[in-house]
Amino acid sequence: MTEQEYKEALKRVEKIFDCSEDSPEFLELSKLVDQIVEYEDIHYPIGLPHPIEAIKIRQEDLCLDDENIGKLLGLSSKEFKDMLRTEKVAQYIVPKLVEQLGLPKEIFE
Repeated sequence: MTEQEYKEALKRVEKIFDCSEDSPEFLELSKLVDQIVEYEDIHYPIGLPHPIEAIKIRQEDLCLDDENIGKLLGLSSKEFKDMLRTEKVAQYIVPKLVEQLGLPKEIFE
């Protein structure tokens, strides 16, 4: 797919986006979305987040304050805040972040 085809596909998707699943446009929409995603994965890749940002986002998603997330990870709230402040994640805590928060291990490598 070229850049021009990508732009045209985006315009077409915008036009037929609200089609019903039983309409003829639905199959076209599905194919276009797949092509757009493939193009964007190649030309506009999204890298892994910074570990501290990932932790903060997950903390917010789970509605955990510093004390509760600290307990979940086996840290005091002060230790957790220090980790966020220094932006350094100790290797011994990584398995807990992966297991307890469901964060991908790859962001800590």
